[in-house]
Amino acid sequence: MTVLANLTARNFNPQTRDFPLTVAADATQIVATLTHGDWPEGECIRAEVFWGGVSSGVFSTGGGVVRGKDGTPTGGTMITGRTCSKPPGITSGVARIEFMQTLNTAVLVESF
Repeated sequence: MTVLANLTARNFNPQTRDFPLTVAADATQIVATLTHGDWPEGECIRAEVFWGGVSSGVFSTGGGVVRGKDGTPTGGTMITGRTCSKPPGITSGVARIEFMQTLNTAVLVESF
């Protein structure tokens, strides 16, 4: 496992950002983990990774209040994750993240 990005919790305003990725040739996947509290209702993030200009597909996630198993708001945190396969031999790519709403999250991106 190699850490590609580790951002402490911060506010992200609505925007689209491209993040370059440099990975080992023998890595087979990357994993993005978002650790956050309550997010606004509705779609919050769209993410897509491009390897050599080819899309790995779009991931989209919504928000809402963090709730316990019984449905009661907890005021706690939630972990949202996405795993993306990497083609063999490719060592660079671009992660395009579209923040649909203002939200607060920590971000960890790792390759395996």
